[in-house]
This record gives sequence, structure tokens and C-alpha cells, in this order.
Amino acid sequence: YSALKVKDQADQSLRQGDEEAVEKALELYGQADFATKQECAVVMANRCLAHLQTSQLQQCLEDASMALSALKRWPVARSIKKPKRPTRLDPPYLDDPTFVHPDKQNQGEREWLMKHNGGNAKELPGLPDEYEWIKDVAEKNENAWIAVKKRMSKVTFDAIKRATAELQDALYTRQPEVIRQQMEVAKDQNKVGEGPSSKAILQAEDYAKKLEDYAKEQEAQREHEEEELRQEAAELDLTEALVPSRAGRSQAGFASSHPLQRSRKRLFVKILLRRARAYELLGQRDASLEDLRAVLKVEPENREAQQRCAMLQQQLNPQEDVTETDPALSTSPEETMGPEGPEGPEGPEPLTGQGPSGPSGTELEDEDEGVDHASTTQLISSAAEYIQRGDYASALQIYSYACRTCRSWESPVVELKVLSNTSLCLQNLRGRLPELVQACNDTLRRIREIREDGWQDELFLLRIEAACLSRRGSAYEQQRKKEESAEDAARVKELLGKIAEVEAVP
Repeated sequence: YSALKVKDQADQSLRQGDEEAVEKALELYGQADFATKQECAVVMANRCLAHLQTSQLQQCLEDASMALSALKRWPVARSIKKPKRPTRLDPPYLDDPTFVHPDKQNQGEREWLMKHNGGNAKELPGLPDEYEWIKDVAEKNENAWIAVKKRMSKVTFDAIKRATAELQDALYTRQPEVIRQQMEVAKDQNKVGEGPSSKAILQAEDYAKKLEDYAKEQEAQREHEEEELRQEAAELDLTEALVPSRAGRSQAGFASSHPLQRSRKRLFVKILLRRARAYELLGQRDASLEDLRAVLKVEPENREAQQRCAMLQQQLNPQEDVTETDPALSTSPEETMGPEGPEGPEGPEPLTGQGPSGPSGTELEDEDEGVDHASTTQLISSAAEYIQRGDYASALQIYSYACRTCRSWESPVVELKVLSNTSLCLQNLRGRLPELVQACNDTLRRIREIREDGWQDELFLLRIEAACLSRRGSAYEQQRKKEESAEDAARVKELLGKIAEVEAVP
């Protein structure tokens, strides 16, 4: 219950979306993972998403692999095995020297050893310790003697009976350690003639050995069954196990409509989509494409997987045109301004160029290594293609990753286009107005810094500035900040006039 509560708290923090909340979510997911002994696939899958949002891609891949492994250990339907006949290991009844069976009591001749006529007590022959001479009252001769077993005292009788009962109780526990411990006590008692009989101790020894042998047999059987389950989980192909079965075709395991199977399928798809995104950000497009194809095999109608798979296929095979361009996405800043102020979104500022495979997580975090601009450009190009397809969430994820990890931009043009397109993505996503305003402020601040450095392409800066002010003004309008929105609208009109003047210069 405590692990579930911690996991719910982590989910709430992750839904907030800001950096501090995501870091808190990661900490809570770690606590929940420890409490569940790394067996909860849901916790690992959600932590995978948190690592993806913070651009910790290697940790994201590790969590995805661990979640898939845990998912394989979920219950599966198996054929019923015929149970084995249970082995009965009832404890034996110990020999009790204080108890004489009634049938044996009738056999009086077994209670005496020998008889002797004549003589006095001093002249009688010697006897074993457990026998003694007494007058034989059955004979008429006054000097008739008979050797019978000694009668133990009441104290000794009670002590032997109590010691035997304690050893018998130890046998009822069916615990070899307890039995052997009581046997040592019985042996010490037996040395002073107040313990169980030697036969009773041997019975206890035999029973303890049977229990130990049975425990070893059961442990070997459990290990064998666990090894079979581990082997079965290792060989299980989740993709094939979750593929929808065709009508009229039998399928082993749970039916696709079973609640457990539906949950497994939903979680499997989420994990693969997150891992595919991490692979894509790391430049491992073949691995990303493989995961997306697995998703489509399980859910052929998954729209996100279809779009991302088509885009990756186009990047791997540029000669095959599998995309459709939306002309509405290529509008300029001037076209987004209405007579009353800023309105709709502008199109992306695409970056062209193909480079080698993307950078790994360690290369981006190492300050001593150079920046791979070709790989960064390739990532940004992928984000622009997502914008063309209308997948603003995916594009925003790539732009955010690029902003966090790129330490040195190829040029101010590239940096400003990334910042501007980040605000474009936020503008097209619901409920992101505060982040949109912050993104626009960051872009405008960077424009001022570039101007102060003496950059010459003023026309480009004016266009980016107008676009950001237009988006920020639209956000202010939705937040009912009329004065701020009007100021941005006025500033945009002023910038559009300057743009027209610059363009008119031959």
C-alpha cells in the first residue's frame, strides 16, 4: 500500500510538467521502485517517461528495458498440471517407558528374571541394575525369592513422563532444528535416568532426518519450477503474445479481452513509444523504427506510431516521399496579424541538411568534447518534419532536448529558429500558456543579446522578433491581459513596418 501511495504522488508531480516537479517525481519513483523490489512494470514505465522529459535518455532506455522484463513476468495462462499426491510426514509416537500396554500387563512372566529358593538376601546371586530380589509370595517356602524389575519412584516416573512429552511436542512442530535441539536436552536427561528412552531418541532422530530430506526435495522442486518460469519469461516474445488474433484462430494464454491482457498491451505500447523516442533523440533511427513497427504490429491503428514511422522511413530513404505538406504551416509573421492584434500560429523555420547518426547521451554531457553540429541539425530537421505533420508534442520534445544539450550553436540563425519554433509548438498545444510566454521572453532576450553583439542580418532578427511578439500577444489575450496584448500588437505593427522598409531597400 505504501509503494502505491508513493507512486500516485510521483504521478501527480509528473503531470505538473515543470522541471522541479519532474525531478521530485523521479525521486518518488525511485522510492516506489525500491519498495516493490524492482518488480512493478508500471513504476518503471512512468519513470521512463520522466527520464525522457528531462532528456536523461540512457536512464530512459534502461527503465524501458527493465519495465519490459517485468512485464514478461506478469501472469500468463498455462495448462493445468495434475497435482502430485502429497507426502504425509506425521510424527511417530515415541516409546514411553512409563506406559505399559494392558495386553503386556497380563503377561506377568515377562516382568521377572529368575527365581531362587533358600538362603537369605545376602546369599542371593547378582542381578542387572534394573532388577531386584523380593520375596515370592506365590510360593509356600519362606525362603523363596524372585527377581523382578525395579519399581521407579514417583519423582522419577513423573520426570521421565515429562521429558518424553517435551520431546514428543518437539516432533509435532515438524521443524528439524527444534527437534534436534530437544534431542540434546533429552540425552542429558537420560544420563541421570530422568529422560526419554534410547528408543524414543532414535525415533526422533529418524523423523528429523526425514523432514530435512523432504525440505531439500521441495526446495529443489521449487528451484526447478522457478528456473522454468525464468526461462519461459526470457523466451517470451511480447510482440507476438499481444498481436490480436484473427477470427477463427485459437490463441494460447489469456484472451485479448481479458483485463490483464488489455493492461499488458496498453503498457507495452507506451513503453515502446517512449523508448522509440529516446532512440530517435540519440540518433539511433533503426532501433526507433523497429520499436515503432512492433507497436503497429500490436496496435495497427496507433496514429502516433504511424506518423513517426512514416517520418523515420522518409529520413532513412529520402528518395521515397511519404509525407504530406500542410500549406497552412508555412505562413509568415505578416500573415498572422489581423487588424486587432496577433492571432494564429506561424509556420516553422525549417533547417535543412543531413548528418551522421545523432549524438549519444554521454557525448552531449562531456564538456571536453566538440559539438557535433551535423547531428544537432539532423535532430532539428526531424522536429521540423513533425511540425509539418501537425505533431507539435513530438516536435517540442526534440526542440527541448536540443536546447538542454547543445552547448554551442552552429550560428545565431539556428539558435533563434529553434527558440522560435519551440514557442510555435507551445502555441499549438493546449494549456501551455505560461510556458509559451516564457519561451517568447527567452527568445526576445536572446535577440537583444545578438543585436548587442553586432550581428548584421537585421531583417532576420525583425522577423523572428515579430513572430515571438505575435505569439506572446496571443497568449496574453487568452489570459485576459488586455494591456500587455495591446502593447505586443502595437509593437508587431511597428516591426512589420520596419520589415517592409528594409525589404524595399534595393
